[in-house]
Amino acid sequence: MVSFSSSILANRALNIGRKKVLVFAANTRDKQFLSLRSEIDKIKSIAGPKNVGVCLNATTEDLYNYLSESRLPQIIHFCGHGLPDGLILVDSDGKAHKDPAQALSNLFERVSRKGVKCDFLNTCYSEEIAEAISQHVDFVVGLVSEKSCCVAIHIS
Repeated sequence: MVSFSSSILANRALNIGRKKVLVFAANTRDKQFLSLRSEIDKIKSIAGPKNVGVCLNATTEDLYNYLSESRLPQIIHFCGHGLPDGLILVDSDGKAHKDPAQALSNLFERVSRKGVKCDFLNTCYSEEIAEAISQHVDFVVGLVSEKSCCVAIHIS
């Protein structure tokens, strides 16, 4: 996994200004509220608003539906909560639902053939998920431990 010291370096390394980005943001009612709007706005300012699609309050169904489309962006960006063995998405009641690392890896195995080149997991404890997905996607960035909002926005 690669660690970028600044968002400018990440932008240059991935040429994000010319790429399409799909952001999955998940804020559940039963977890600490995260200020994801500023993170999404920063991504839009770098990539350009027309190049960024956003799925707010992302559910497992949203994730699978979006990633099953024939035309996918080159960069997938997750922001929200995570556990060492999975991402936290939103269930039909707005509560936390864990998507296991292996299920995500299997999904990314299928979508890597459709042009997804980078997956950024801006969630706590996403190292294991990143390792699993990295078998199928060229660039994957995950976080080793719990992180603060300020650090997460800077990394984004």
